[in-house]
Amino acid sequence: MNVNRISRILNVFLIVICWKIHWLQWKPPQLRISIVPVVYVVGVFVWYAMCFYQHFESIEILQTIADVSTVISWCIRTHLLLGLKLMILIVFQYRRFARLSNRLLRVPFKGTEKFTLNELIAYLLMFTTVLINFGVGIYDVVKLRHHRMPFINLMLFSALYVPHVALAGCVKYLNTLIWILTCYFTELREEIDKSTDRILSVDENGGTTLTIVENNNANSAKQPILFVERLDTLIIIVNKLNERVQKQLYTLIGLNAICLVFAAYSLVYYNTTWHSITSDAFGSALKVSCISIFVCVLVDYLCLGFCNSRFEREKVLIRNSLKNFVERKSDLKEDEKERVRNVREELRDEAIFKIVWFYKMDFGFFAMLNILTALGIGLFVVFHYFNDMLEDVNLKLS
Repeated sequence: MNVNRISRILNVFLIVICWKIHWLQWKPPQLRISIVPVVYVVGVFVWYAMCFYQHFESIEILQTIADVSTVISWCIRTHLLLGLKLMILIVFQYRRFARLSNRLLRVPFKGTEKFTLNELIAYLLMFTTVLINFGVGIYDVVKLRHHRMPFINLMLFSALYVPHVALAGCVKYLNTLIWILTCYFTELREEIDKSTDRILSVDENGGTTLTIVENNNANSAKQPILFVERLDTLIIIVNKLNERVQKQLYTLIGLNAICLVFAAYSLVYYNTTWHSITSDAFGSALKVSCISIFVCVLVDYLCLGFCNSRFEREKVLIRNSLKNFVERKSDLKEDEKERVRNVREELRDEAIFKIVWFYKMDFGFFAMLNILTALGIGLFVVFHYFNDMLEDVNLKLS
């Protein structure tokens, strides 16, 4: 797996969706401010500001939506305001995420130039939902090719879509970095497992080295194998990454909930009421778009759960390797053993990806989140549906 190649592709993708503004230079690999990404992102933000302003004008389609459904109108306004908050948050966090990426790029990683399964998985984590949305977009264009969309409608849609696309960058970045960190841990574990004939030592400055004992040579050569320092650095990166994505993850859960309310409400009301006043082409496009919302949200959560489960599994394996390393080295000093034990405990207690600070980002959490979201949205939609039915019955009786 080539980490630099993955990082370059990820960086270009994140610039395109305006989640990053720094360009990744080749040698040495490092993120720096570049004029082209800055001009592009500023242009997108100007377009977003113009589109955002249109939602507060007297536009016919917005008034029609408000008359047809107050719930859809509420979803649009809430999504709009959350999206504005998100865009401001992204701007303030550009530099913090760039520093974090640079720190990871400085960690030594051998890897390989060959295209491996791990690299393929990294690209799937980046582009799965992008391909789904691209396919849905083509389907909608084909279905609605005879219906001309006014330019103002495109602006209204962009004000909602641009922040959500940018927020997708947080999920892609988090998934890819967790996967890269997992591969780093795998390489370190293999290095530790191969160190059967190596003795750990700590110099006066706190640096950790391994003395490689050659069985066929009386002289032993010292080679600095800084796996303990690399583990310390990776643990710090995990903690900082977990800390910096929290606010965007909160917003992600909020925007996903709003989109799911919109999708569930639209499907129920189209099948019961709106189908009589809309065309079949519009109905097909609406159904596919709503279903794609459910699929994309589910895929995002599955990818996060998958990456974290692999990361936790690799943590267990590397902790076992550290334990075996200490047990096999009877000639290690006590302070050397203690240092390895401390790193092992830090891996267990500190290198944890959480959401809302106390829930582990695993399949169990996302299953609970999906169940609670489904129950909440189901009750919300059913309540509004029966409330509208009662209002219709009262109107007919009167």
